[in-house]
Amino acid sequence: MKKPLLLILTLIGFGLYGFLGLALYPYFFITGFKEAQVRRFFYILARSVFWVVKRAAKSFTLEGARNIPAGAAVIAANHSSILDILCMAEFGREDIIFIMRGWPSKVPVMGAYARAAGNICLESSLDSGDALKAAAARAFKKGLKIIVFPEGTRGPEGFLRRFHSGAFMLALDFKVPLVPVALKGLGGMIPKRGFWVNATDIKISALPPVENFTAPAGSAPALKMAQYVKTLIAKKLEEK
Repeated sequence: MKKPLLLILTLIGFGLYGFLGLALYPYFFITGFKEAQVRRFFYILARSVFWVVKRAAKSFTLEGARNIPAGAAVIAANHSSILDILCMAEFGREDIIFIMRGWPSKVPVMGAYARAAGNICLESSLDSGDALKAAAARAFKKGLKIIVFPEGTRGPEGFLRRFHSGAFMLALDFKVPLVPVALKGLGGMIPKRGFWVNATDIKISALPPVENFTAPAGSAPALKMAQYVKTLIAKKLEEK
């Protein structure tokens, strides 16, 4: 696809996201920012924007949508692009939220939406585990799925950073399934320090849930689970 068309798709995609978010803010403000309603709005918006953006892809493949269970769960995915957030709507689930740390939850309008949709907004990476667990308990009680990027920040396409253990601790403590998700090609489409859409091959794969994980005696269960899931995602990313 030629660069002028890629530029147009970029502007349409993110322009749509920003315009609708601002245009409908007064409506949600008046109606009281009902959680399920706001979450459904952003699910539809994410699918719409990602549909526009992925027109630039050389190819698009979605695998394993049926591996996302009904009810409470943790979804752990590698992270290399801003598109990683939008593409999660491709699984066709509205009952998903994210853990957000720092500035995203403080931005005017964006922060209000994030909190209203039920996302777990932590002030910083230094927030106590108790705060995270309390927020997760409320989310799981509602049957929501928490999406976590265990690397903590975006990295280069095809390179996995160290997986932090927080997401895996939640899965173990609350005894909910953890679904590994491998995101391939999105880091090349819009890299960490980029904005314009590039033509790449995109593959989104939800792997079978990890349940009843047992760590070797004397080891840290959450850390071992993190290493195990990182291995599963790495193998999937290596596939042609």
